[in-house]
Amino acid sequence: MPTVAAPASVTVTVQPWGSATLDGRSIPTGRSVRVPAGAHTVAASQPGGRSTSRRINLAPGESARVRLEIPR
Repeated sequence: MPTVAAPASVTVTVQPWGSATLDGRSIPTGRSVRVPAGAHTVAASQPGGRSTSRRINLAPGESARVRLEIPR
């Protein structure tokens, strides 16, 4: 019987403020989101075009916190 990898979780915060996405899908900021283990792209943006992004790699069962800072 094949084993299924445990999901991981990530909590994204945005400084000073903004909206967040994980792999192109909107996610709430400051709340843990369950995701499959592996590589993901987290991004943050503000109206007017300011944005930043980062690649993360999560192990099965890992719980990560990512703080994204949008340049002023």
